[in-house]
Amino acid sequence: MSFKLREAVVRYKKVNGVIESVNSSEEVWRFFSKRIKGETREVFYCLYLSQRNGVLCFEEVSVGISTGTMIDIKGIVRTAILVGAEKLIFVHNHPSGDPEPSKGDKDITKKFVEACKIFSLEVLDHIIVGDEGFSSLKGMGDL
Repeated sequence: MSFKLREAVVRYKKVNGVIESVNSSEEVWRFFSKRIKGETREVFYCLYLSQRNGVLCFEEVSVGISTGTMIDIKGIVRTAILVGAEKLIFVHNHPSGDPEPSKGDKDITKKFVEACKIFSLEVLDHIIVGDEGFSSLKGMGDL
């Protein structure tokens, strides 16, 4: 019997202005709004946190089209395990500029929360970035 083994490698890239810990949804919005500003496509990020909300890393998970993007929860969970994350925050933009969550945003968040529970990962929030503000699914009671 033979086995094929693969080595998992996590590479970090230094980014200026990264927040060190998360204290509020607004803080997360301010950081990501600078990265997403002017983007004409929907971009989905995941922020990986320690048990005490220290930022371990963040990842651009997916870039889609102007009306949506595909997200692979397996990849998010894989990265979370590799970096030793305990908590996650999802962030994406609406190129229309309106940060109001769609029914699809709410539905996929619920599915992600359930999937993450299997691996003891806590989803703290899903933040939607618009031109002049943001929506927090946690703040709206949808998480």
